[in-house]
Amino acid sequence: LTQSQSVKFAGTGSIRFEVTYDDVKAKMSKMPKLDRIGFNYLHGSDFSRYTAYEFYIKCESPNHPDIIVSIGYTKWTTILKRNEVTNGWKKIKIPCEGLFKKPCTHTYLRVFSTPKSFAPGDKIDFYIDEMKLYR
Repeated sequence: LTQSQSVKFAGTGSIRFEVTYDDVKAKMSKMPKLDRIGFNYLHGSDFSRYTAYEFYIKCESPNHPDIIVSIGYTKWTTILKRNEVTNGWKKIKIPCEGLFKKPCTHTYLRVFSTPKSFAPGDKIDFYIDEMKLYR
């Protein structure tokens, strides 16, 4: 996980996530029960007060497994299918209404893939930018 100042939708930069099949294979040898490979982006906001979470993703590298997101521990949503490229920036909008039964101050966006879905030669390489909550 790195910051890119050269590849961005807007503002000063984007978040880049890159992981290869060999990275996943090495991690699985140390943690065989690992069920997700990805990152969590922590927010200090109570998502229950918002109607949607929106961001942009850019993936121009084929040969990757499905890319999945969830807000906290809510349902999973596939945002990029296996080998899907975005040809520029793709807007992702995830509804927040009804996801939480009570206020939650440590909510985060989870972006991941399942290690078992990686195949030899797969590489996740994408950028995320302009993450926003809407009422």
